[in-house]
Amino acid sequence: MLERMWFQINLYAVAVLSVFAATVLTQLFQPLLLSISFTFFYAAIAISAWYGGMKPGLLATVLFILSVSYFFLEPIHSLAIADQGNFIRLSLSVLVAFLISYLISEQKNAKYQIERLNNRRLQESKEQLQLAMQAAEMGMWNWNLVTGEITWTPEHEKLFGFVRGTFDGRYETFDACMHPHDRQGVNQAVQKAILEHSIYEHEYRIIWADGSVHWVEGRGQTFYNKIGQPVRMTGTIINIDERKRTETALMQSEQKLRAIFEAEPECVKVITTDGILQNMNPAGLAMIEADNLDQVFGQCIYPLIEPTQQQAFLEFLQKVAQGEIGAFEFEITGLKGTRRWLESRAVPLLTPDEAMPYVLAVTRDITERKQTEIQIRQLNAELEQRVAERTVELQRSNDFLNSFFNGASLAAIGLCIHDREMRFVQINESLANINGCSVEAHLGKTTTEILPELASTINPLLEQVLITGQPILNLEIVAPVPSQVGVMRYWLSSYFPIIWSNSSTQIVGVGLIVIEISDRKRSEMALFKSEQKFRAIFEQTFQFIGLLTVDDTLLEINQAPLDFAHVKREAVIGRPLWEFPSWAASAQTQEIAKTAIAQAASGKFYRSEITVQSSDGSYATFDFSVKPVLDEASQIELLIAEGRDISDRKQAEAILQESDRRWHSLLNNVELIVVGLDQNGNVDYINPFFLQLTGYTPEEVLGKYWFDYFLPQSQKYPVRLCFEEVLEKNFHPHYQNSIVTKLGEERMIAWSNTLLRNAKGQPIGTISIGEDITERYKLERMKAEFISIVSHELRTPLTSISGALELLSTGLIQPESKRGQETLQIAATETDRLTRLVNDILDLERLEFGKIRLEYQSWNLAELMRRAVDFMQLAANQAGITLSVEVLSVILEIDGDRILQVLTNLLSNAIKFSPNNSTIWLTAEICKAEKQTEFQGTASSIGAVESRHQNFSEQRDCANGGSKEGEHFYFRHPMAPSLDTLHYTPYILISVRDQGRGIPMNQLESIFERFQQVDASDSRKKGGTGLGLAICRNIVQQHGGHIWAESALKQGSCFYFTLPLIAEH
Repeated sequence: MLERMWFQINLYAVAVLSVFAATVLTQLFQPLLLSISFTFFYAAIAISAWYGGMKPGLLATVLFILSVSYFFLEPIHSLAIADQGNFIRLSLSVLVAFLISYLISEQKNAKYQIERLNNRRLQESKEQLQLAMQAAEMGMWNWNLVTGEITWTPEHEKLFGFVRGTFDGRYETFDACMHPHDRQGVNQAVQKAILEHSIYEHEYRIIWADGSVHWVEGRGQTFYNKIGQPVRMTGTIINIDERKRTETALMQSEQKLRAIFEAEPECVKVITTDGILQNMNPAGLAMIEADNLDQVFGQCIYPLIEPTQQQAFLEFLQKVAQGEIGAFEFEITGLKGTRRWLESRAVPLLTPDEAMPYVLAVTRDITERKQTEIQIRQLNAELEQRVAERTVELQRSNDFLNSFFNGASLAAIGLCIHDREMRFVQINESLANINGCSVEAHLGKTTTEILPELASTINPLLEQVLITGQPILNLEIVAPVPSQVGVMRYWLSSYFPIIWSNSSTQIVGVGLIVIEISDRKRSEMALFKSEQKFRAIFEQTFQFIGLLTVDDTLLEINQAPLDFAHVKREAVIGRPLWEFPSWAASAQTQEIAKTAIAQAASGKFYRSEITVQSSDGSYATFDFSVKPVLDEASQIELLIAEGRDISDRKQAEAILQESDRRWHSLLNNVELIVVGLDQNGNVDYINPFFLQLTGYTPEEVLGKYWFDYFLPQSQKYPVRLCFEEVLEKNFHPHYQNSIVTKLGEERMIAWSNTLLRNAKGQPIGTISIGEDITERYKLERMKAEFISIVSHELRTPLTSISGALELLSTGLIQPESKRGQETLQIAATETDRLTRLVNDILDLERLEFGKIRLEYQSWNLAELMRRAVDFMQLAANQAGITLSVEVLSVILEIDGDRILQVLTNLLSNAIKFSPNNSTIWLTAEICKAEKQTEFQGTASSIGAVESRHQNFSEQRDCANGGSKEGEHFYFRHPMAPSLDTLHYTPYILISVRDQGRGIPMNQLESIFERFQQVDASDSRKKGGTGLGLAICRNIVQQHGGHIWAESALKQGSCFYFTLPLIAEH
C-alpha cells in the first residue's frame, strides 16, 4: 500500500517538476524571443501525461495556466489578465495543453491494452509450443552470452534423465551429463557457429543417472549486437535414439552386403535386360579388364560378347527377367583384348521403385576348362592319327619317332619322354640344347640330375601326370636355362601320359612338349605396353582430346577435360561438343566450337587459341584444333578434337616478354658498355652507351670484326688470343684493354666476359659487359706517380737534412763556423721545402674532402692583388723578372686568404718558368653578360684581355685546338669555358701571363692534376711539389669560378680564373 502511494506521489511530482523546469527555461530564453513561447510548457504537459496519465497531465495544465499568468502576462506577478488578447491566447494554449494531455494519455492506454493482448497470445503460443516439444521429446534453451545465464524448458529434465524438478539449469550440470568423448566436439561446434556466424548443429550422447546412453541432436542460432559481438544463442535439443538405432542397423547391413559383394571371387554384376551395366564387383571388373567401375558403368556389355553369341545372350537375359533361372556359356573379348570363356548364372532382381526388372548374374571364368577341352580333343585326334599310322607302318615306328623328334628340333619344339622313374628315355636335339647337355647325357638321367634348379618345379608335374593320368596342357614356365645363364625365357609346356599299347590304363611314362614362346610373350607384353601407352597418351598427352562424328556427336573423351569441367563422362558422351560445360559457358566459345567442327567436317584443319572457364570459375587458355580422319576411300570418317593447356606457356611468354623488356631496358640505359661477339669475333650486339662513348653509329659497328676495327694496334693480337681462350676453355672472365673511339681516342675498359652456348652446349659467342675505367686508370697511374714523386720529394730534403745534422752532431763541422752556418742554412732550406710539400698535400686533401670551410668576407680585390705581388716581389727580383699589375678595386664576398693563395701560386709558377729580364702581367677586369647564356657575354671582355696579349689574340679563332702561325703554336685548355658555358651573371676575370716556354696542348688539362708538371725534371730544377695548380683549381671551383690555361709554345702561357661578382655560397 505504501509503495503504491509513493508511486502516485511520483507521478504528480513529475508534473510539478516538469512545469517548473519549463518556467525556468522560458524565463531564460525570453530575452531572445520576440514574443512569449509556450513550447517548453507543452513539452512539460506531454511528459507528465506520458509518464502519469490524464490526471498528472491536467495538473500540469493548471500549473501551466498559473505560471504563465503570474510570470509572463501583464500585469507581471499577478494572476489577473488585463489584456483581452492575452486572455484569448492563454485560452487557446490551455485548449492545446488539454488536447496534448488527452491524446498522450489515450495513446499510453492503447499501448497498455496492446501489450496485455500480446502477452496473452504469447502465453498461449508458449503453451502450444510446450505441448509440441513434449510430444517430440524436444527442449528449448536460451543462452545469454554476456552474463552466461542459460534458460532451459522443462523438457530437458526428461532428455537428460533427471527426475522432474531436480535439474538446476546450470551449465555444469548439463556438462556432467554429456559423454566425456563428446564434450570437446560440442564445445568446438558451438565456438565454430559463433565465430563463423553459422547455424549450430551437432549430435552427441547423454549419460542418464541410470548409466544408459542416449543420443540427442542440438541445434541453435547465435544473435549479435550492432558491432557484431555475440550476445545470445537460442536453440533446441531433440532425442534421436530411434534414428540412431535405425541408421546403425542399416549401415551394418550395407557393410555386410558390400563386404560379400567385394570379396566374392567370382564376377557379380547387375544389368538391365538390354545389357546396360549397373554394378559389378572387382572380380568382374578384372575379368572384363576394366580399371574401375566408372569406366564401364552405364554402358552396354553386348560389344564385349562374341558377335555370334550376342542374340543368344539377349534371349537368356529376357528369360531370366521373366522369372526363369538359368545358366549360359559365352565368349568375351576384354577391354584390353583378352579373350575369355565365361559361364553366367542369373536370377531376376525386382525393386519396388523400378518398372524394369534387373538381372543379378554370377559369372565364373571357364577359359582354362574350354581350352583344355579343345586341346584334349586336338591331342586325342593327333594320338589317334599316330596310332593308325603306327599300325600301318609298325616296322618304321622307331624311325618315324626319331624323325618326329628331329623334325621338332628343326621347328624349335622340344620333345622328351620320361619313364615312371622320371628318367629321360628319349629327347630331341632342341630340348637337349635348351637344357645345356647332349642328347646322350640325358638318357637314363633324371631331371634332378640334369636340371637341379628346375627339379622342384618339373618333378611334381611328372608325378601328377603319372598318378592322375591327366595331361597338363599349355603350362607356362618362366626360368633361366643352363644354355643361357641369367637370361629369362618363356616356355609353353604340355605334359601328357604315355599309355601302354596293350592296356588302356597302364601308364608307362610321361611325354613332354616344350615350345619356346619368348618372342610371343615379348610381343604380348609389347602389345600390353602399347595399349597402356595408347591409353596414357589418350589420357595425358593432351589436356583435351575427343573423338567426334562429322555431325558433332562426342564419341570418346579423355579424363582431363571431365575433371576440368567437373562433369561425368556419361553426361557428355553422345552430345554435341559445343554443349560440353566448358564450351557452353559463353555464346562466343560455343560459336567457336561450331565453327571448328564445321570447318573440320568440310575437310579442313582448324586451329586457334581459346580461353574457357573451369568448374571452379578459373580460366585456362588452350591451343585447340580439330582435324578430320579419312577412311580408305578418302571420306571423312571421324573428327579428332585436341586441346593443349597453354596457360603456363602464355604466362611464361608474358613473363619472358617482360623480362626481355627489362633486359633491353637495362642494356639500353645502363652506363656500361655491352658488346656481343659471335664465335668468329664479329659484332652482333652493342648497346646505346657503347655508341655514345665511342661516337659510332650501329651501321659502323654491327657485323664488323672487333679485333681489326676497335682495338689499338698493339692490343689486337693479345685480346684476340684471350677471346679464343674464352671460347675454347672459358678462360679470362675478366680483363682490361683499350678501345679506339671514332675520333681516335683510346678508352680503357674493364671487361666481364660470359661465354654463350647453344641448346647443345656448344659455344656460339660471348657477351661482354665493360666499364669505362679511363679516368680510374689515369688516377691509378697518377697514384703510382704520386707515390714515386712523394717518396722522392720527401727523401731528397730528408737526406739533406739528415746529412747536415749528422755533420753537426759528429763535430766534423762546428755550428759557429762559416761552413757550419752554410750547413744549417741547407738544412733550414730543405726543412722549409719539406714543410711546403706536406702542407700542400694536406691542404689539397682537406679541400677535396670538404674539411676546410671557406671563410667568406668582404675583400677588396685590389688589396689582394697588391699583397700577392708584394709576397712574390723578392722572388721576382732574384730571378730578374718584372711584375706588372693592373689592379681592380672591387669588393667581393670571398675567402681572401685562399684567393691570395691562388694568386701567389700562379705568380710563383710564372716566375719559375719565365726567362730573365721578362715581364709577368697580373690583371683583372669586370665582365658583364650581354646574353642569357652562360658566359656568352665574355666575347668582348675576353677579347679585350687577349688583345693586350698579342701573341694570343691572333690565334683566338682556334680556341679549342691549335693553329700554326710562322713557327709558333697557340693552345687553349680543353676544359676552358667557351662563350656558351660561362655563367650569364657578371664576374671578375683575373689573368696571370708570362713569357716562358709555353705548355704543350696535351698537358693543358693534366697540369691541374696532382703532381703534374710539364717536365718531370722541373721539380728538381725549378722546385715545387706539383700540387699548386690542383689546389688553385679546387679553391676557385669552391668559389663558383673557373680556372684554365692558354699557351703558345716558346711565347708564354696565360692562366685565367673567374670569380662571380655575386657570391653564390
